[in-house]
Amino acid sequence: MKIKITINDLSHIFWEQISRSLVGDLESQLTALSSAALDAERLRPLAKYNTGSVSLTTMLFIAEIAKLSMPRVSVEVGTFIGNTTTALGNGLQRISESRSADNERYIFSCDFSNDIKLPWNFAATLQQFPLSGSTDMLQELTRRKIPVDLFLIDGRLSPSDASLMSVAASKESIILLDDFVGIEKGVANAQLLLSTEKFSNYTLIYPPKHSPIQRLDLASCSLAALVPPSTFVFSRQ
Repeated sequence: MKIKITINDLSHIFWEQISRSLVGDLESQLTALSSAALDAERLRPLAKYNTGSVSLTTMLFIAEIAKLSMPRVSVEVGTFIGNTTTALGNGLQRISESRSADNERYIFSCDFSNDIKLPWNFAATLQQFPLSGSTDMLQELTRRKIPVDLFLIDGRLSPSDASLMSVAASKESIILLDDFVGIEKGVANAQLLLSTEKFSNYTLIYPPKHSPIQRLDLASCSLAALVPPSTFVFSRQ
C-alpha cells in the first residue's frame, strides 16, 4: 500500500509546526515586531523607490524560522525599510539568548533601489549592500566562499542569481520566498530555483492557509519556502 502525501499536505504540516513553536513567545513577539514595524515606517521617506512591505504575520514566521533553523549566515534580497531584516535579526537574537556560547551570526542584505542605513541593535552582524543588486552581492559572497544557510528573497532573481545561490548554498540551506501568489515574483523565483540541479530535490512549501494560532492574519502572508529533503523527519511521538 502507498499513501500519497501532497505538497499541500507537507505545507500544512510545515506551517502548523512553525505556529506551534511560536505559541509560547507569541505575545512578546507581537509586541516586539509590531514596534519594529512602526519604527521602520519612519524610514519610508528616505526611500528612493517606495514600495510595499511585509505584514506582521510574515515577520512573525520569518523570525520563527530563523530561530528554528539557526543559520550562521543569512542572505536577504530586498532590504527596503528593514522589516524582513529585523525579523531575521529578532530570530537570531533569540538563539543567542538561549545559548550561552554560540557562533557569531551574519546577515547580508542588498537593495537595488535604496540606500537606507538600518538602525541595528541585534547580536547578529549586519552588512548592507545599498544600491546593489542581488547578483553583485551573491558574487561577493561566492568570491569570499561564505556558505549561506538561509536565503530570504523579496526581489526578482535572474538565472545568474540562481546559479550563484547554488554555489553559495550550504548543504541544508533553506530559501524563503515572499510574494508567492499568482504570477508575482515569488512564483517565478521558485520555478527558477527548482530548475537548478542544486535545488531540484527541494520541496516547495506553499504560503500558510491554516494555523492553530487564530489571531494570525494568514491572508496577509504570501511567504513560501523551498526546503531540503532533510527538513521532514518521522517521529514516534
